[in-house]
Amino acid sequence: MDRRKISDRIALLRKRLARIQRRRSLQRSGRLGFPVGAVVGYTNVGKSTLINRLAGSNLVTGDKLFATLDAMTRRVELRPGRFILLTDTVGFIRKFPPELAASFRSTLEEAIEADFLVHIADASHPRIAEQVETVERILEELGARAGTIVRVLNKVDAVRRVLELRKRLPAGDWIPVSARTGRGLAHLRQVLARFARVSETATAN
Repeated sequence: MDRRKISDRIALLRKRLARIQRRRSLQRSGRLGFPVGAVVGYTNVGKSTLINRLAGSNLVTGDKLFATLDAMTRRVELRPGRFILLTDTVGFIRKFPPELAASFRSTLEEAIEADFLVHIADASHPRIAEQVETVERILEELGARAGTIVRVLNKVDAVRRVLELRKRLPAGDWIPVSARTGRGLAHLRQVLARFARVSETATAN
């Protein structure tokens, strides 16, 4: 085996080891009683803002494309004494700079190790269907488990005919919310609690 093949093999083993370490880290969080949800979606769909509203804490927000290149995790209380962890990840963009592609993919690989995913889409974006399809395709390519994705339609305060929009979107049912006004967040908390219970049951078994 030549040196290049050996080097490639070592790199592959290191990647697998890093993935195992990420999984164990998330499992440790679960053992502490906190199911873990990873929040994914395009840039500027309101991921950080939504987590802020749910957690009552501040993450870096705004239009800076890579403000959350490093994943950020916050504890969210769904009801008194009932918590989950939500991890904010770097947003998708149409043409990702090659120099950042590795970090982006690494972040998503870590995200799919969570107990469940929260895919957020921007109801007001003119290419929302295209964005949704892109995110769902990449998550599938990375091995995201079926039935573990909470789909959230944010910024519904900025659009009309929300019901029609929800029906047109691919990939299942979407929960309409507004992180700005707080609309729909009570229902979202209920859905997150249900996914958390399912993940805990699966872990126990």
